Amino acid sequence: MLLADLGAKATRVDSGGIDADPSFRLWNRSKAVIRLDPVAGRDRPALLELARRTDVLVRTMPLEKSDSGVLSYSALCELNPRLVYCAIPPFGESGQLAGAPADDGAVAAHAGIFGDQGGWHAPPVRVGLPIPSYGAAFLAVGAIAAALAERERSGLGQEVEVSLHAGALAMQSGTLVTGPAVRSWVRDAANQLGLNPVYRLYRCADGEWLMITCGTDTFWNKLCIALGRFEWTEDPRFTGAPWNIEPGHRPALASLLAEQFAERPSSHWIAALGEADVPCGLVHTREEFLDHPQAAGAGVLRTDDDPELGRVTWMAPPVRVSQRPVVPARPAPRRPAGGTGAALSGVRVVDLTGYIAGSYAVSLLADLGADAVKVESPAGDGFRMIGGSFQAWNRGKRGIVADLRTEGGRRVVHDLARSAHVVAENFRPGAAARLGVDEDTLRALNPGIVYLSVSGFGAAGPLAAEPAFDPLIQALTGAMAAQGAGGDPVFCGWRSPTTPPRSWRASARPRGCLPPRAPGRGTAWRRRSWRQASPSRRPS
Repeated sequence: MLLADLGAKATRVDSGGIDADPSFRLWNRSKAVIRLDPVAGRDRPALLELARRTDVLVRTMPLEKSDSGVLSYSALCELNPRLVYCAIPPFGESGQLAGAPADDGAVAAHAGIFGDQGGWHAPPVRVGLPIPSYGAAFLAVGAIAAALAERERSGLGQEVEVSLHAGALAMQSGTLVTGPAVRSWVRDAANQLGLNPVYRLYRCADGEWLMITCGTDTFWNKLCIALGRFEWTEDPRFTGAPWNIEPGHRPALASLLAEQFAERPSSHWIAALGEADVPCGLVHTREEFLDHPQAAGAGVLRTDDDPELGRVTWMAPPVRVSQRPVVPARPAPRRPAGGTGAALSGVRVVDLTGYIAGSYAVSLLADLGADAVKVESPAGDGFRMIGGSFQAWNRGKRGIVADLRTEGGRRVVHDLARSAHVVAENFRPGAAARLGVDEDTLRALNPGIVYLSVSGFGAAGPLAAEPAFDPLIQALTGAMAAQGAGGDPVFCGWRSPTTPPRSWRASARPRGCLPPRAPGRGTAWRRRSWRQASPSRRPS
């Protein structure tokens, strides 16, 4: 689907066709369908002819159910040397579990996602999102694109394997770093609201749930100012905020914040914290998200006519690609004997990103062989203080310091951009232009660059300029509400391996969990809408 959304001519080979399930029809939109049975011998000639003429073949069915001598990469590349062959098995095609039957849930259970997910009762807790499948899909799209790019140089395709198991691990990469000096990260199975007191859910006086995400020391200071609690910035218990508050002092700060947020309704806090530029947001259901002005303003939804479902509203293509004149191509060398090595060998990336999404995107390019240079301000990436997780999201890169607020710092980045293939940034809208590293400025220096911009809410819509971290998007789009399964919302995440282990088999409820509902509260938070926000903060 993601490749088709970007313009690929996609054909689904299916013995049964596409049924009327809404999610199944979403994942198969924009595709043609050919009814062929890969196992049936009578359909093999048509299937092989299709493989001979295609650029990319994606296979999820295990080979033992078909015929490894006919549908394997080694067989099909003889027919089509330019074929990019992507296999997506559950656990991979080597190792102890190779060939084991499994779906998304079985892989998530094996990879620790259910065992480490917090909830209103003891783990294991099923996560409502198909994490392994989504992770594998994103990895596969990147790997396929890299293989197609390498084919432009060599003229030859290659085999790509991305398992559901790899997808599950990739989506947890920041919490899968262990070592004597690695500190615990912010999520823990013991607390469904969030372990870090300034990166956490709080209930307001009207029963609404508020998510605050002070992911930098600047936002932590802004929170203290907005709440009038200046003494917290000098309190020795909270030294190291936001990320490195000692675990023993976190409950004290969480209790202080819970008491303060419980004194006033959510509309007051949305207005006050928004005015102070503190990242925050109310928990929405998925239905409320569809009705939110940001969904329409950012263009994340679209309406289509489906032959089975009729008129439907569903996600728009998630990646926006600008239409620009094609840069004249240069002659490509043939691949030398033995191959060229990594698919993105020779591709240079200038990484201006911070935190997770942008940093990890560039790290995945580095995994595929790109030469990535991370550019940080003198203060450093805001997530450096969380140690091992930062390393996981920035592995494979070289690094330099350049202050983009100075002419000398901008000159360094401009020099890098002149010879780069990709520039990536995740500044808030308008910041890149102020710092002199926006797309128009850098494209004037190098018309051939791919300019990647990663943002919290998108480049348009009433929330476009607001600060955002992962949990705010969870809250806005209904993920936390869905994980709460009709009760109070749950922060979707996993425990850091460095957190002292506590067997989920040992007790009915992990320490630190609140009861399912506060007396008299019920599920009132689900009945609220963005329209209840203070007029001063209501989206126009």
